Amino acid sequence: MNIRRYAAVASMLSLFAVGCGSSADQADRAGAPREMPSVTAEPAVQSETSAASAVVAASPPFAETPELPPVATVAPPQPVETPPTKEQIARWTPTPFEPLELLAVRQWKKTSFSSRIAATPDGSHFIVAGSRVLLWPLMAEEPEHVFLDLTAEDGDRELISLAVSPDGKWFAVGDSEGMIRIWDLDTREQRASKQLYQTGVQHLAISPDSAEIATISYDRNVAIWNARDLDQKRKFQVGVPGVERIEYVGPNLLAVAGESTTLWNTAAGKKVHDLPAGRYNFAIARTPDGRKLLFGMEDGIGIWDVGGAQPDQLALRGVGGDAWLSITHDGKLLASSDGRSVDIWSLADGRRLQSIPGYGWTIVGLSWLPQTNLLAVASDTGVTRLWGTSAQRTSLGLTPLATTAAPPDPAAKSPATPEQLEQLIDWRTFPTLPGSASNVRTAADLFGVAPVGVDEARSFYRHVLTEAGWVEAAQDPNNPSSMEFRKGEATVSAYFGDDGAGKTNFNLRLADGYDVRWTPKADADSIEIVYENAGSSTYRAKANLLQIETSLLRKLHNAGWAAYSRLNSSSSEKPDERDMEFVKNGATLRISVGKFPDDTAETYTVQQSLFSNSGWTPVPPDAGFVEFNGSIAPALIAVTKLDLAQARDFYDRELASQGWLVGPIGRSIQEKQGWLPYIRGQCNQSVSLTRLPDGRTLVQVGDASNSLWDAAQPQEEDADQAPTEGLEAADFPLLNAAKTGKFDPIEKTIEVRISDSTLAAAAERYTQALGALGWKADEGGIRDEEYTFFDFTKGEQEFSLRARKQEGEAVVTFAGDGLLWNKELPGGKRLVSYETWLRLNKLPPSLELLDRYETEMKSLAGN
Repeated sequence: MNIRRYAAVASMLSLFAVGCGSSADQADRAGAPREMPSVTAEPAVQSETSAASAVVAASPPFAETPELPPVATVAPPQPVETPPTKEQIARWTPTPFEPLELLAVRQWKKTSFSSRIAATPDGSHFIVAGSRVLLWPLMAEEPEHVFLDLTAEDGDRELISLAVSPDGKWFAVGDSEGMIRIWDLDTREQRASKQLYQTGVQHLAISPDSAEIATISYDRNVAIWNARDLDQKRKFQVGVPGVERIEYVGPNLLAVAGESTTLWNTAAGKKVHDLPAGRYNFAIARTPDGRKLLFGMEDGIGIWDVGGAQPDQLALRGVGGDAWLSITHDGKLLASSDGRSVDIWSLADGRRLQSIPGYGWTIVGLSWLPQTNLLAVASDTGVTRLWGTSAQRTSLGLTPLATTAAPPDPAAKSPATPEQLEQLIDWRTFPTLPGSASNVRTAADLFGVAPVGVDEARSFYRHVLTEAGWVEAAQDPNNPSSMEFRKGEATVSAYFGDDGAGKTNFNLRLADGYDVRWTPKADADSIEIVYENAGSSTYRAKANLLQIETSLLRKLHNAGWAAYSRLNSSSSEKPDERDMEFVKNGATLRISVGKFPDDTAETYTVQQSLFSNSGWTPVPPDAGFVEFNGSIAPALIAVTKLDLAQARDFYDRELASQGWLVGPIGRSIQEKQGWLPYIRGQCNQSVSLTRLPDGRTLVQVGDASNSLWDAAQPQEEDADQAPTEGLEAADFPLLNAAKTGKFDPIEKTIEVRISDSTLAAAAERYTQALGALGWKADEGGIRDEEYTFFDFTKGEQEFSLRARKQEGEAVVTFAGDGLLWNKELPGGKRLVSYETWLRLNKLPPSLELLDRYETEMKSLAGN
């Protein structure tokens, strides 16, 4: 089937594209074989050029296209949709809940870190322990009292466990060196201290009557101490490895969470109950009335009625078994955290009411404040956030912390940011069916599994989306599993699939209305449109590969897109293909250029696809080529002509427009360096600015290690270091008949394909040849005809041999630090992509070198 016919047929099939930055994408970047162009037909909107072939001049973006002859098809019958019953609507209707918003950020001006947080029973204060023990009043921007301030004389000592007595009169803190301390909350005086262990007081709990303290260290023992004078009352072994958390369930009843969760009578030191098995699920909390215990299971959180004989079934799906838990004073809501994000749950029906995504700083604890029901969330950097409703904000006399991002403007013809997508529909608070497990909640996507059949899942989302003002579009008869809803220019595409056992996979995706057809096409003598819709396009360009690549880099930069090399990832390329990625706001434009069966010697097929980015950070407008990771926690390296002050103003302005706050502590701009922390919800971005010798500014956001920038920096030579005695790749023995190999100086690998050879024979040939050069083959490893792997060593140098069978050949790959890449490789320089050229020449990310690259590639091509 040729590409034109393929596109025509594909346009009649509604293929639902799942995932952004998916495993399929990663496979393509890793050099997986290419398939025919992937197309996604929109159920209700047909492109005027879809499924057609039109030859147009290079300059006009679109052209009229001839109509295809009609295809005789029989449309499947439209499904009959049954409206939901009153009983279904009643069951679907969630518990009334006003989403929480960030009300306040608390961070002391003195550098500090936190490891635990606890609220006082009256809700007027919270205590944070880490490098200090601080007492914070609810409404103050400074701590009310410093109980302990560790200094350099304390060495590596950290405060790692914390609990407040139920009577509200005192609290206890345990440290990493085995010391416990008790302070009086009224007098602020230390009441007692004692060295309990040679290792840390890993966790501690206080009995409901405030009379005793239970502690654990890094063994299988629980110790019970008199709270008045810290005399040991008893000690018993629980026999469970990996004990991490403990919690009093009632008088003389202690829950112990380790490899499994068990209940113990502390007076007798006897086990009284085993909770359902779940390996190393440490989540544990009790309701304030002491009637129920929440504990971690393999698939979520279980609830045990303390007065009952057996625990309830799994109650909350989607909560990590080792999450931090806190329950409101009225026992209605649960807050959970996996260390990154926070989720709010209804304990009445087990439904997730709100997701608060986060990245950047690790969450070390959370606590509802009694009386006010504000939620305090502590991060390891010493920052505590206070969350509450807008009504609570008003009652406390607080003003909104940040502006709300404006909805996307369709007239701007620019992709929306994740913050703008949340103004169209906020998946973090959007209703789900009771018992659903939402695997993905981003600005653009809601994926998960619902515990009902497909028909009910479809009916539910039709109901809740319609209630939210979305209008259902006509259904594509060829894809009855999908639905589409519209509001203005925005679209929600929904897909439902049978997951078996009466469950349904659901996938809802938001598109802001940006059309990929608005993006520039490559310069070419002619362009033939193969297929186009709002999310993807395929066209054939009559031009050489260099012209296509360089023109796209320039034209997309002029249109506001920044080409990027993906940080913290590896990639390879084929000589006659190019894979490029561009970022703009919350979208990635992925472009693949290659040869397909319908291409002539003078043409290439160009595929463009649009994907949403879960994470986003502003890119200076003059930075045409950057390094970016495209993940939820964004990382970026960019070089801009803005000076430090201008770059600071740019990031302040752009991030503030999307609802980000300037971090309360740690911000600085000096002559050559700047550090700019920002906060939005539980998300954190830190922007580092460095003035370069030429006056430009280096921008670094997040984890930007293993970058082009790092590779481009001069390396200091150690005069005492002996020369490396490795094997130059250019001198590597090629033992196939053609004496050829595939050299990849980016990934630093050599691949040799040997025909008519077993893996054992190929390995033996290299053992002999490399042995003659002084390299010794390791006697271990794996040696069989499915896969062979072992190392070669020479002194302290080493590289590995990996071999596999493919299409009747032994494919042998070598990689390791023992291979050197200093000499010019066989065949000399070759035509490569601009990104690869930057890497090979150890040049920083920038479009300023594009002319030099183009000149060098033309010279190699003989132009």
